[in-house]
Amino acid sequence: MKTSNKLLLGFLIVVFLVPLFTSFALRSVVKQGKYTIGLYPSEESFQQGSIGNYKAVKIINHPFPDGYDFICTIHPSSSGKYLFYDDSNGEGLFDSIGVDIKNDTLYIQRFTVHSPGMQAAHKNDVAWMAIRNVDLFLPSLDNITAERTEIKIDSSANTSININLNDNSLLGLGNIKQEIIAYGSPIQNNFDNSNTESNFKNITVNAVHSSVIFGTNVSVDNLWLYADSKSKIAFLDSCNVHTLNGSIDKQSINNVDSTMIKRLMPLLK
Repeated sequence: MKTSNKLLLGFLIVVFLVPLFTSFALRSVVKQGKYTIGLYPSEESFQQGSIGNYKAVKIINHPFPDGYDFICTIHPSSSGKYLFYDDSNGEGLFDSIGVDIKNDTLYIQRFTVHSPGMQAAHKNDVAWMAIRNVDLFLPSLDNITAERTEIKIDSSANTSININLNDNSLLGLGNIKQEIIAYGSPIQNNFDNSNTESNFKNITVNAVHSSVIFGTNVSVDNLWLYADSKSKIAFLDSCNVHTLNGSIDKQSINNVDSTMIKRLMPLLK
């Protein structure tokens, strides 16, 4: 066999057969459960801890002057835990996340530097931290208040959900697939794009100068919805609400089909 043919055969083996055998090996490992789950990019870069007993939750974004986002994804869970990515090596140059319980209230807060000199010095250096994401695993979603925060609940929840949205907060339930206009600017598509169904039992939302989006394939048994004139309410395709109550300002309706409009009419003020 010519040398060129040998090189070609070796190349084909490396490109096609090695990945194939590796794939079979990985499948065997997964089936046998011989693997461990780790965090990416590294365990050291994540901050996590357990959450004790609480009666109320307050999620507050103390914003940087340019209005960087604070996003909290809430997962219904049997026990409380928080998780967020932090690679600042404890320097806290740009911001910090605080998690503590005071007087039976769980506070999740994002703090930013207040010194004008520090803001100017680190504004561009740490632009990658403009959006902060925190995952909250909570056994109770019955009394949550959000200020200047984006809340995501994309999985089914049998527990009752009671959320107060204040000061340009956003609540997204289920799968968000399209752009929604709120406050004259588009809301970024930060939500899950899958087609899985999200089923919720009882939801109460009180929106003050905030936005609420019910995503695709969302099903709600009982919904109590309250919104002022500066809020935005959107129901995307395939969203099903069985019982609807509340009081909303007619100016808050946004991206709602004709069927849902008819159901919202009795709630308009």
